Amino acid sequence: GDIDIAGSLAARAASGAGGQILVGGGPRGADASVPNAASVHLAASASLRADGSGVADGGEIILWADAAAIVGGRASARGGESGGDGGFIEFSAARSLTVTGQADLRAPFGAAGRLLLDPVNLTVDLAASTNASNFIAGDWIEAQ
Repeated sequence: GDIDIAGSLAARAASGAGGQILVGGGPRGADASVPNAASVHLAASASLRADGSGVADGGEIILWADAAAIVGGRASARGGESGGDGGFIEFSAARSLTVTGQADLRAPFGAAGRLLLDPVNLTVDLAASTNASNFIAGDWIEAQ
């Protein structure tokens, strides 16, 4: 099936640690217990948050598609505001991945988290058109 996300979703454990958000499948689409989506679209207005709070680590966000994934919104798995490390975000598709949104894995008092981009091919282009596939727009990359 196809998944379109236009709103916001947040996940956090009672301990304050960031939760887990799985959209379209599990890590790299390989978790048989999580059905895979054919396509996933995270709208520009949408957000996924698995942030830690207090002294806690950020969580995990997986966005997977068997065919095409379009990430236009914001995903965040930040470490807590008083401590903890950033979490993990994966944007992956078996064929086509387009990322024009943002991933935030910062940790004010810990180590930054990890971002996995896993398309078939990857092009980083400062002047990329949104009609291209498997690209990251240059203004999306920010040094921390």
